[in-house]
Amino acid sequence: MRNVNHGRGPKQAPPFYRHSPRSTDTEREPPQDLEAERCILGSILLDNKAMDALDAAVEKLKPEHFTELHQRIYRQMISLREMGSAIDLVILNDDLKKSGKLESCGGPEYISQLMDGRPTVTNIEHYARIVIEKSKLRALINLAQSMEQQAYDAEEDADTIRDRAREAINIEAGSKKSTVTVYTPAELSAVVADTVDYLVYPFAARGIITLLDGAAKAAGKTTLLLTGLDASRRGALFLNRATQRMRVLYVTEENPRPFRLALDRAGLTSATEVHLLLTSLAGMPWPQLVRHIEQKCVELKIDWLVVDTFYAVAGLGGEAENDAGAVDEAVAPLRSITGRLDLGLTITRHTRKSGGQIGESGRGSTALTGAVDSILELKRLPGTLYPERRQLEITGRVEQARMEIELRDGLYIIAPDLEVDSSIGEADRAASAISANPTATIRELEKVTGIGKNRIVRLAASKGWRKEGDQWLKNLS
Repeated sequence: MRNVNHGRGPKQAPPFYRHSPRSTDTEREPPQDLEAERCILGSILLDNKAMDALDAAVEKLKPEHFTELHQRIYRQMISLREMGSAIDLVILNDDLKKSGKLESCGGPEYISQLMDGRPTVTNIEHYARIVIEKSKLRALINLAQSMEQQAYDAEEDADTIRDRAREAINIEAGSKKSTVTVYTPAELSAVVADTVDYLVYPFAARGIITLLDGAAKAAGKTTLLLTGLDASRRGALFLNRATQRMRVLYVTEENPRPFRLALDRAGLTSATEVHLLLTSLAGMPWPQLVRHIEQKCVELKIDWLVVDTFYAVAGLGGEAENDAGAVDEAVAPLRSITGRLDLGLTITRHTRKSGGQIGESGRGSTALTGAVDSILELKRLPGTLYPERRQLEITGRVEQARMEIELRDGLYIIAPDLEVDSSIGEADRAASAISANPTATIRELEKVTGIGKNRIVRLAASKGWRKEGDQWLKNLS
């Protein structure tokens, strides 16, 4: 069925592009004007000043107003503009390729087709109004279908369903809410995405509160966060996953000088998209400080908020961190900010010296554990063969996983199964590998240590090890 587009005759979009509300009516397409969407995107590519022309409309024209494919492209354009970059065909294709999103945006051929017909910047506000109108109609269709299903199910009386529909329509139209809205699962599914929108995997996702636990000054929590942040600003992979460019507000208890050194090591000294709030300089109580944090999140259009470490930033020292009421009261405004602004929130916490299972090893009240959506624990691996490796474990409502990661050249990577640590002398490396596995073959030791098989026996002997049959034995003298 041909898309209604005022006679402009758009090119056929890729098959994965079509976006429609849930419907059993497969004969009708949802309201959309693909050509108007393409005209907006094409105008931006043809003339970098187009974003200036959009300033009057950009507060209303959000990525979610576009259909799925164009939504991805528009988000990337906004990211480039916020980075202070020009926006043209070459830059956009390169940026999408670096972030691993080029093919999901239709590929380079489709991106170049956006400029076909030379859309004009002067009509961009007109196109924006069309796109917003179609988006509203799609939302109303979703809502109507949800109401229709409730009426067919007849699990509630007609007045209740009608009142809920009226309230939902008022919200969609921008009316001020006069009552609290209660959603059915179907209604919530119609307005909330069914996937996790990771900014940086696994500790920053939109609308998700993540708690990162680790030993104080030992596990490397801050280094992990900062290296992930640096990867996102460069559009690079992090832990083998694509990252999103974003604006970050990093709230920390650290003193300025040591934190400056941490930023240097992560390559973030000149990062303009990162904003820092040092509580050691702020000098205000948590209730007042958290209001300023929310204000800055709105003002700076923050995508990711980091609070490192939570108890110190919130002023919960000593026994206060064990007070469930005080902890819950302190974290409540952060939960509200995360939900209303749809940003990613990551808070850090020190673990107890006694350790324990993930989620139970953190210091302080379990109220903090219960308030978050995802819990991560970062800890050193025992032994000395791989001193730069860490175990990162994930649990919670989002996913369950465990991986080994390694800090290499200032960047965290997922550790290979067999990895050579060149910082350890060859003889010590051979002895450590044998001690860990006294039945290892020469070939297995070669793979683990990176030492040639002809030298393994000699190096092992220098450390008191000899091979007898299938067993390595330690000289006792």
